[in-house]
Amino acid sequence: MLQQGRGSIEQALHAVPAKSSAQRLHAVNAVAELAVLQVDMPTLIARQAEARELLASVTDHNALAHFYANEAALALLTGQLDRSQTFAQQSLAGSDDTSVKIYALLVMIGASAAANDAHTAVVHAEQGLALSDARGHDIVLRTYLLAALALSRLALGDLDQAEHAVREGIQLSRMIKDTVTCATFLETASWIAAARQEPWRAAVLMAAAGAIGRAAGATGAVSARVGPFHESCERQVREQLSPTDYRAATSEGRFLSLDQATAIVLDEPD
Repeated sequence: MLQQGRGSIEQALHAVPAKSSAQRLHAVNAVAELAVLQVDMPTLIARQAEARELLASVTDHNALAHFYANEAALALLTGQLDRSQTFAQQSLAGSDDTSVKIYALLVMIGASAAANDAHTAVVHAEQGLALSDARGHDIVLRTYLLAALALSRLALGDLDQAEHAVREGIQLSRMIKDTVTCATFLETASWIAAARQEPWRAAVLMAAAGAIGRAAGATGAVSARVGPFHESCERQVREQLSPTDYRAATSEGRFLSLDQATAIVLDEPD
């Protein structure tokens, strides 16, 4: 889905004259944001360099705010957390575009999580969800907010609220056929199961997340790169299950369809 969107935006970008600064900046911003979501650093760096060349001739506050959100994301991806927060706050304050505001909040969540500040990450996620609720806004952005909220709630040990976010998020992601984000929610659900001392369920869901994510073109569930949860969960279930049971659970998970795995998360009957 992201690749298709990226192709369409790249085509639109080529059609925008370089002299049309405001339009060009909007198009460059859109490509840069997709590069962030795909963690495509060469494209992100190149587009941000182009965007900086356009800044002096652009007064559109939403285009500028979108640029600063991308600068914040670039700083986050290069480990510059303070710089990331500064640019994200500048973007949030300077825009009246809900999508840009939510994007800036997502970057702020990422910076807070990287600083091990789950409380602040929850605040930013709930602020973003409130914006999404108020505008009936972009489902894709809402699923990202729910994924971030679930992880932050899990980090705080608030398992019921984490599970609530996972259940809403996986249903929305499945509705828009975003299989990679579905895999993220499956992975997070496995961590919640491990925290509840349900090792079989955790092993099944973790294996399903990996298999479904890889089949969708991901190298693994996106959230598996966040924090120590994946390694901790795998280590725990290996300790709690016998080798035979662990192999059986992971084998079961690897052969589940997305609908079957989602039904487990939602506690739906077979």
